[in-house]
Amino acid sequence: MKNQDFKLILFFLFLFIFLRSVNFKEHLNFSFDQAWSSTRVLEIWKNKEITLVGPGSSLIANGKQILQGSINYYFQLIFLLIGRFDPILSSYFLMFLNGLMLIPLYFGVKLLSERKTAIFILLIYTLLPYFIDFTRFFFGPVYQLSLLPLLVLLMGFYKKLKKNIFLFFVFVMAGILLQFHYQIIVLIFILSIYYLWKTQNKIPKIFLMSIGLILGYFPMIVFEVKNQFYNFKVLAEYIKFSKKPSDFFFIPHRYLSISLILLIISSPIYKKFLKAKTLIILGLALFSLDLFLYLPKPKNAFGMSPNWNYLMEKKAYQIIKKEDLKNFNVVNLTYDNLSVVIKYHLKLDNYPLNYDDYYHNEYLFVINKDENIFNNPAYEVNTFKPNIKLKQWKLNDTYNLYLFKRLKKDL
Repeated sequence: MKNQDFKLILFFLFLFIFLRSVNFKEHLNFSFDQAWSSTRVLEIWKNKEITLVGPGSSLIANGKQILQGSINYYFQLIFLLIGRFDPILSSYFLMFLNGLMLIPLYFGVKLLSERKTAIFILLIYTLLPYFIDFTRFFFGPVYQLSLLPLLVLLMGFYKKLKKNIFLFFVFVMAGILLQFHYQIIVLIFILSIYYLWKTQNKIPKIFLMSIGLILGYFPMIVFEVKNQFYNFKVLAEYIKFSKKPSDFFFIPHRYLSISLILLIISSPIYKKFLKAKTLIILGLALFSLDLFLYLPKPKNAFGMSPNWNYLMEKKAYQIIKKEDLKNFNVVNLTYDNLSVVIKYHLKLDNYPLNYDDYYHNEYLFVINKDENIFNNPAYEVNTFKPNIKLKQWKLNDTYNLYLFKRLKKDL
């Protein structure tokens, strides 16, 4: 690494970490998906479990989800272990890793194009709000984006050294990334065209690329074979019966890796416009926008309900724990009736509780705006009748935590 490159990367790393550290706790999205996966990771760690399959995706057909790779769990486990299973600290370590990925991203783009293009990509990755929001919390597409710079670096090595071993590893990496989220299917298609378009000897390269892809995706291939090609069947049902084909599109996180790769490989089109003055103006404009967006303390975390964030979840949990009740359950009518975030903390503390039983619990904690709770059709509260309110705590200016006790019905 040249001294000039070192100083440049260090500058962008400082910017990257600074912008994402501002009000980090208040911005942090640790809600249903993050708590559910963290709970599953906690179970895997405690039971020393080995699993081939990971979380379900948002593509559902007849009540069945298309499943993703277990690499999502094991990758998240690394940060949970480093952060001692604390959501804030663990998520911060993930964000820090994303910052370190500026190094392979810079050199990969520099090998693929030139230094000015590499600086432009670092500007976008560091300062664009889209990437700021999606580089600081637990989520499969975020993990995928975290490792994408390694694929870019391999692409750069292949272009520089012209050795097929690097093309092979490009597609091994693509197969690994495919386990995190299926948007990489689009990226694999793009890469295939990119590498085969002007190639005369296509068959050897197709073979090499295919073997690499199979090797990288091998755990999920084993799962598919053992389970009668479950994912392919669910996908076929989804395509056949879905009334919303738009579900495949128009959701921001599904463009994370695709947008970055497209921006990189399309550099021959725009790199002639990347003058030093242009980069400076773009950088200052984006940095000013970031300060405007992220310096004020947010009312809610990214992707969470209005006036709600993880800190409110933790505050509610600490109150519940202090009450030291035995036969209770929790409902968060803010956005998650099952209160998965609070239950993650309860399970982390090995709290003895039947987490799924809302029919026989003696006590019920409810998070809501007001006491108009038990006319809600949700079974978690609707079945808790008759009852009496015991206590009430103010969580913030919008939400309260209530404690109710179930009364015996008259015979």
